[in-house]
Amino acid sequence: MDKAPRKNVEVLYFEGCPNHRQTVELARDVVAALGVDAAVEELEVETLEDAVRLRFLGSPSVQVDGVDIEPAARASTAYAFACRTYNGAGVPPRRLFVEALGGAPASTGNQSGARGDGWRRSLPTVAGAVALLLPVGTCPACFPAYAAVLSALGLPFLLDQRYVLPIAAVLLATALSSLAYRARSRRGFGPFFVGVVGSVVAVIGKFALASDLLLYVGLSLLVAAATWNAWPHKDASPPSCATCAPQEAEAGRT
Repeated sequence: MDKAPRKNVEVLYFEGCPNHRQTVELARDVVAALGVDAAVEELEVETLEDAVRLRFLGSPSVQVDGVDIEPAARASTAYAFACRTYNGAGVPPRRLFVEALGGAPASTGNQSGARGDGWRRSLPTVAGAVALLLPVGTCPACFPAYAAVLSALGLPFLLDQRYVLPIAAVLLATALSSLAYRARSRRGFGPFFVGVVGSVVAVIGKFALASDLLLYVGLSLLVAAATWNAWPHKDASPPSCATCAPQEAEAGRT
């Protein structure tokens, strides 16, 4: 079976573009996530003649095998040195990279699905928090209620105190791993560090000091970390670029 030809992803920019570096990182991240055979290259556009020759529609522009990743812009001939925006954002949305590289087309429903994926990534953190609520030294009045619920779920062995700490440790480790995995492409490492603090506080409150206050503070931090990590990004307005204004005027006179 013939191997598919390698794709060429070019990020076109001019010197001083504030969105160039983030666009390159996003392109490389999508290529790695899709597992496609593609090279990501950076191409600086230095003159208006280069802009016309390369079909440069503003910085940053991204082309896959010479074709702009934004379908609506492919017929445009508005070549110029100017900051290019994508629905108000200075960096192309991830879905355009995915479509151009042969991934599933991204519609409004797919964007909702992507937001859903963010919330699904928070499930390990929720599971870790639930594990910390398993009974340890439960009062006699509460024990029948725990026993009834866990038995109905087919998990009566969780009432054995020997299992609570190992189960909680495994689930919390999984939760922290999910917060750290590809953190730079979501909310950075802030949620991960909040999750670490929450886990330590909750474990100390649960197993060392038997303090409900510390336990619930830790659980609150874990929930906050999961919510922060899963919260969808808003499209940011592109940073101002001192290079754009004079170059736009020059392009307009040409």
